[in-house]
Amino acid sequence: MKLVPENSTMLANLHTVVINLDSSADRMAATAARLNQLGLPFERFPAVDVRGVSLDSIGKYDRLQAMRTQNRELLPGEVGCYLSHMGCLKRFLESGKKHLLVLEDDCDLPDDFVSIIAGIVELDSTGNLPDWDIVNLARSPRKFMRKLATIRGKANTVELVRAYYFPIVTTGLLWSQLGAQRYLDEWRSITGPVDQVFRDIYSANGRGLAVVPNLVGARDVVSDIIQNKNYRYINPRTKGYYFFKHKKQLALYAKIIPNFLLKRR
Repeated sequence: MKLVPENSTMLANLHTVVINLDSSADRMAATAARLNQLGLPFERFPAVDVRGVSLDSIGKYDRLQAMRTQNRELLPGEVGCYLSHMGCLKRFLESGKKHLLVLEDDCDLPDDFVSIIAGIVELDSTGNLPDWDIVNLARSPRKFMRKLATIRGKANTVELVRAYYFPIVTTGLLWSQLGAQRYLDEWRSITGPVDQVFRDIYSANGRGLAVVPNLVGARDVVSDIIQNKNYRYINPRTKGYYFFKHKKQLALYAKIIPNFLLKRR
C-alpha cells in the first residue's frame, strides 16, 4: 500500500460541479457555503428537471428496456438525475481538465475532504492508479474489493480500493478524463437509475474504485428524486419481481467473480 501525503498541489486540473435543481436554492446555498469554507472552487450544474414532462418524449429514455432491466418504469426524478450526470460529464470534457468531482447538493463533506481528494488525484497523476474510470466517494463496498492505497487527511484515513461490486449512491463521484470519455462514447439510452447503471457497468468491467470508509455523506433533507414515500406504488413492479431480482443478482455475480479472481490490483 502506498501512503499519500496530505499536502498535495495536484488539484489544478480538478473540475468540480454541484448538481442542483433551480427549485432547491436552500440546498445549493448550504453546499456552496461548505465548499467555500473548504477552499474548493466549484461551479453549479443546473439539474435537468423533467417533472411534469412525458418521459416518452425524452429521446434517451427507453421505457421498454427499463421495464426489462428494472421491472418497473422509472420516475421523472430518476431520468432527470441520469441526464444531469451525463451533462456534467460533457461539460467536464469540454473543460480540458484531467479529473471531475461531481457532488449532489445534499452532500456532507468532512474538514479534510480536499486533502484526501488531492491524494487520490496525485496517485493517478503519478501513474500509481492503473486502469480506473470512477471513484465512488459516497458509499463503501462491503465485499469483493482489493486495497490500492492508504490516504490520510488531518482527521480521517481512508483506504482506496478497487470495488469489484461497485456501490450505488451518486452523492459524490470522482471521474478520470478517460473514464468520462469512455462512458459517453458507450452511452446509448436511459434504462435504469443512474447509480444502479453505474453499479452494473463498473462491477462488470472492474474499473470502479471506492473509499473505505465513505468520504461523502448526505445531509438529512428530502430527496428531490423520490418525494413521495409511496413511490413504489406510483410505478409498481410486476408480480415476478423477487424472482427477477435474484436472477439479475446472479447474472451480476457471474461478471464480478472472474474479475475479482483474475485481477491483482
